[in-house]
Amino acid sequence: MKLEVNKISSGYNNVLILDKLNLTVQSGEILTLIGPNGCGKSTLLKTVGRLLKPSHGTVILDGKNIHRMNTVKLAQIMGMLPQSHYCADDLTVEELTGYGRFPHRRRFQPFTAEDRSTIENALVMTRLQHLRKRNINTLSGGERQRAWIAMILAQSPKLLLLDEPTTFLDIRCQLEVMELIAKLNRELGLTVLMVLHDLNLAARFSTRMATVGNGKITNIGTPAEILNCEILRATFNIETRILREPNGTSYVLPYAVSDLDS
Repeated sequence: MKLEVNKISSGYNNVLILDKLNLTVQSGEILTLIGPNGCGKSTLLKTVGRLLKPSHGTVILDGKNIHRMNTVKLAQIMGMLPQSHYCADDLTVEELTGYGRFPHRRRFQPFTAEDRSTIENALVMTRLQHLRKRNINTLSGGERQRAWIAMILAQSPKLLLLDEPTTFLDIRCQLEVMELIAKLNRELGLTVLMVLHDLNLAARFSTRMATVGNGKITNIGTPAEILNCEILRATFNIETRILREPNGTSYVLPYAVSDLDS
């Protein structure tokens, strides 16, 4: 499902964060936004997810302006995982996953066989079927993040918006979440637009990467194209070494803050 962001301007309390930003996410790709804190990455995701209304420009999903779409119809094709998310402490994994079916049900309608099958598939895809009756507040950080992804999967979306999905997770849990995202992209064909701070995870799991700065997309390309010393210096004001594996995977080794006066 193709996503087109056309000359979007957006922000908070009359403070402009995005300034006529353009971005195209091709159907079936994983595109990762990188950039320093406060550059507008999360603002862009919130605008695409319709949590913020742009002051200028359009967001086109599969040929339709999302700000003119019915909310329920949009929720059937777009799922979003923000940085912070909360639910009742006594909610089980299965119950949380079931919330993802709300866009597909009438009010007070019981779960259909299709709903139950979709919920089960979401639990299987996220490897949570054995934890279905566990309360969310008893899970580890990685399990809890997978439970939220299971809820989004139950929506049966075509586009995933993920804002720092590995935040506060240990190294193993970060890999588990990223491998799950890659699996959903590979096996279900989901288009993914996400924000990551870990450049090495972004390089490994992204089809393309884009840098954000001064309210605009400043660079976009494959991980190998984006992860070079000049772009990273301009984006983050750091000095780096780049390692390239024979298979093309790039790794970033930051070693110093750039001279601010140079």
